[in-house]
Amino acid sequence: MAANFQRIYSSHVDEVAYDPEAKELHVRWQKGRTSVWVDVDAETAQNVLSAPSIGQELHRSVRGKFLHRYADGQADQTTRDPEGGH
Repeated sequence: MAANFQRIYSSHVDEVAYDPEAKELHVRWQKGRTSVWVDVDAETAQNVLSAPSIGQELHRSVRGKFLHRYADGQADQTTRDPEGGH
């Protein structure tokens, strides 16, 4: 199942999606890149999707806690803490 993106009104985030089968949280930044955090549980993803501030919730509960990669192929290695998240 592919992740369905939801448009977000944020100063940095453009769209967010969660793929429950792959356990991946996808974030499209307004600067054009897409971050993917892997092995994200459904509760954490729901907290991000329903947060008043998506960016704050990403920093609080996702960044540095789940493995990260970029979906655009520009950075193939998986890391725990992406540079700035966007």
